[in-house]
Amino acid sequence: MEVVVHQIAADEVGSALKACRICFEEESPNENLKEVLVSPCACRGSSAQVHLCCLQQWHLTGTRPAPLRCPTCKQAYFGSVAVVLARLNLNRAEKDALPYLSQILLSPRSLLPCALQPDPPSTELTEAKPSLHQLLAALNDLANSLCDMGQYEEALPLYQRSLHLREVVCGPQHPAVARALHNLASLLKAGGWYEEAQKMYERALQIREAALGVAHPLVAESISSLAGLLRLTGKELEFDAVCERALQIRAVLLETTADPEAGESEGLPWEDQAETARGGKASCDSHSACTLSSLAQLFSDMGNYEEAAPLFERSLALREKALGATHVDVATSLNNLAVLLRKQGRYDEALPLYERSLAILTKTLGPDHPNVASALNNLAGLLKNQGRVMEAVPHYKRSLAIFERSLGGFHPNVAVLLVNMAQLYLSQGIYKDAKLLYERALVIKAKMLGADHPETTKLQSNLAAVSSAMSTSEAAPSTLPVHKTWLDCNTDSSPMSPNSTLGMEGENGTQSCTVKDLADEPETQQATGADTCISES
Repeated sequence: MEVVVHQIAADEVGSALKACRICFEEESPNENLKEVLVSPCACRGSSAQVHLCCLQQWHLTGTRPAPLRCPTCKQAYFGSVAVVLARLNLNRAEKDALPYLSQILLSPRSLLPCALQPDPPSTELTEAKPSLHQLLAALNDLANSLCDMGQYEEALPLYQRSLHLREVVCGPQHPAVARALHNLASLLKAGGWYEEAQKMYERALQIREAALGVAHPLVAESISSLAGLLRLTGKELEFDAVCERALQIRAVLLETTADPEAGESEGLPWEDQAETARGGKASCDSHSACTLSSLAQLFSDMGNYEEAAPLFERSLALREKALGATHVDVATSLNNLAVLLRKQGRYDEALPLYERSLAILTKTLGPDHPNVASALNNLAGLLKNQGRVMEAVPHYKRSLAIFERSLGGFHPNVAVLLVNMAQLYLSQGIYKDAKLLYERALVIKAKMLGADHPETTKLQSNLAAVSSAMSTSEAAPSTLPVHKTWLDCNTDSSPMSPNSTLGMEGENGTQSCTVKDLADEPETQQATGADTCISES
């Protein structure tokens, strides 16, 4: 499996960084993949790099399941390294759960929680609880990591398997099934399978409303995600109907954001539902901030900016109070508010928010993290809007370099960034460079989505328009018939909607948000760190 080696700026590190932080040995000259030094997290200085084989061995000696998060910098691993470690977790979880799977999957009775069935849970379920929990978590973690790398086809069967296991263990109408449906729908949306995604979102919404009530924060999450998909696919009548439902529950939602008991309740039957209580007031405020962001994004999609602005501002204030002014989730809220201001043409007000978000992410995650690339893309788009083209170009180029190093040259975010850069060059009449960028983006789109996908055909139209303009010297950039290559995305999108945001939700369903992938739209609500999505700038 390809492992990306991240390059660290010379002024950020010294020669000591060329050694592994575990074995203290240097990189092997024989180009053995297992001896390659990688930078999988936000650690810097002498802890920045590690041999892949050392990291794997250390990961296997830790707790079960070993978290996909660095114990030093407390940030999630990213890129190909995250995929490698997630596979290790899944392999161990499958081995541990194997003795119970055949009994449970062939059991004639539904293994529902005690509260939903007259008899106590079966012995099989009681004994299998830890193993099944680890297996379902490992399936989601690996699927999430693959989605972050744009490997949607490989992630799809993992999400489907997770959904099937939850249906068998919990019953088809349990909220834990809704979580799996929501994850699967986000993947399908990211991969361009819109009709299938809509069915999954609608089923998740129906389960959540029945089990949690029509005014629960997770119902709002489902409504927001479904509305984003309907808007993306141009189904205006259905979009308006979903937005009307959101308006009807708005007042109740605003009240529940202050209630710790109104939080996440989509765990498996045996899982502790007191995560918010254990996290105290800070956990409650962080959860409330995500709920407010989800509601604000829906109002923003409706064009109701006056309603959206105070909700985004309140979400930002809650996070600053609960997490501190330099937390990565605060950077996400800053980005969300900046996006809204940018939509309103309030560029001067949006600029310091984008700059502060970028500064927080760079300091917290390091200069070569994908989230930093997202922030650079957003800032470049705003500078372009302000007519500061010469300042935007280096930000776009740096963002592209980070994504290529950390996620690979064929990641969906790379395609989006190439399109953004192409449109900038196009606006300046630099047709040759714009054509080259469009051609490369088209190769990525065709590889990821297929030659007949609407996004691919739109890029083909753009490329044809540029080629036509190049043959006519008098063609003006302002009149060039370039179609939009990336529709604006809604909060739950992943790197692909391009987040994200396809950033998928984690097993525990908590709602901690970070700016992930090309963030040019507000955040998605996800457990492992909700992503923000990107759109053409």
